Amino acid sequence: MHQGEFNYSPIGANPYKIVAISGNILKVDLETYEITNLSTLFGETMPATETYYFFCQAEEFLVIQAGDGVTNPLFWDGTTLRRSAGLAGGELPPATAMSYYQGRVWYAQNRTVSAGDIVGISRFTDVLQP
Repeated sequence: MHQGEFNYSPIGANPYKIVAISGNILKVDLETYEITNLSTLFGETMPATETYYFFCQAEEFLVIQAGDGVTNPLFWDGTTLRRSAGLAGGELPPATAMSYYQGRVWYAQNRTVSAGDIVGISRFTDVLQP
């Protein structure tokens, strides 16, 4: 089952597709058509039964959400695919639709929309510093 795809734009390199099929995340080189199964390479999959995943690129990070409300998202940075630690780990939680706007990932959970930290700011007190 095809759960979605995204045109990923790495920093300083040519874009390529990230495709989700049956819970596996695949990298498809658009010049050579070489396919790399990132799920096999990094041991991270998504629920195969979900019909549609949600994708959002923020800086070099591609966020992939299963949309089931329980599975923490995957992060792809062009080199490594890893699972989010969720809110308890200070990272993005399970969600559905997302958008990257003004240095934040905005994400939906049912009827609630929240935002992640602003890019480049590690603590709230950094905002207050001159």
